[in-house]
Amino acid sequence: MLSDLSIAYLFLGGSGAGCALVCSMIALESDNHLLAQALRERFCSPLGRKWSRFLVGGFGLSTICIILGSCCLLADLGQPSRLLALFFSTSPSWVTFGAWALLLCLGFCIASILFWLGVIPSRVKTLKISMGALSLLSFAVMVYTGFMLADIRAVPLWSSAWLVVLFFLSSLSCGIALLNISALISRSVSGFFSVVRRATVIDTVVIIIEIAVLALMMLGISLSGAEFGETLGPSDGVTQTALAAYDSFNLLMFEDMAGLFWVCVVGIGLIVPLTLNVVSLFISRAKRASARGSAKFVARISDTANIADISGDHIDIIEPRCPTVSTSRMYIMLISSVSVLIGGAVLRYVFAAAALHPMLI
Repeated sequence: MLSDLSIAYLFLGGSGAGCALVCSMIALESDNHLLAQALRERFCSPLGRKWSRFLVGGFGLSTICIILGSCCLLADLGQPSRLLALFFSTSPSWVTFGAWALLLCLGFCIASILFWLGVIPSRVKTLKISMGALSLLSFAVMVYTGFMLADIRAVPLWSSAWLVVLFFLSSLSCGIALLNISALISRSVSGFFSVVRRATVIDTVVIIIEIAVLALMMLGISLSGAEFGETLGPSDGVTQTALAAYDSFNLLMFEDMAGLFWVCVVGIGLIVPLTLNVVSLFISRAKRASARGSAKFVARISDTANIADISGDHIDIIEPRCPTVSTSRMYIMLISSVSVLIGGAVLRYVFAAAALHPMLI
């Protein structure tokens, strides 16, 4: 029911907005004092350059995805006049809301790149306000596609509140994946190791919730379908909507879309990154435990305050400031991120391809 360009727009727009949301939240959590110093020096200090390299890469990938998604939308509309009608429609709709949200999100992403490059002078308060506005706009872009499809009540596969939650979670996971890829490209994983680790924890929780939401959604569709028999039809008192739900469920679970759904969405898009995230967190925890043990040993044999500061069970390792990230850890990050992106793209494709209108069956 949706063209390939529309599906690409849903994926690229949602993923780009997800990455913008994650980057803006990281910026909002930055220390005001250190940020003020970096802003005064136009991000030319060592800390400023580190922030700039990490966040500009993330906002840059967000901008690229949103621009590509907008190009897909424009190509799908076919004529520029239709785009103007989309923005200035007299009747409010989710499509018009999303078009404005996407345009504003793109503008704030470009401005964020200029902010964090030091091209546009700014103060901490102004920067934090712009990051807060970008986070709200990104959230709006992430959820509006789900609301837009769920508003089409005639299509039982889409007419579910779970679809909004599923698309939001998928966009958030894809946004974290884009940020990880950006960090790998800019070689800033070590400098933001704690941020990447926290993002991995959040992504793990998001994927677990996404699996639960997908299962609940499929259960709801199966229960709203016909009474589970291929011989049922209108003569048996079964509505066309129920038959459409039943056929969509079969397409996803057992028929034409089953291979893509189970292999690409569930396997590659959910199980693989979940497993790799758990492995990555386990390795990180083991290394931190080893580092704490080494610090305690060193602190016992020397009273040098600049090596470790022990306060009860808390140990603050001062050197090295940027832990070395192994090549295997980077490969795990890359494979996990690419798997999430593949799963997110195929998720939107199968939900578009398996959607059936009751009047067309």
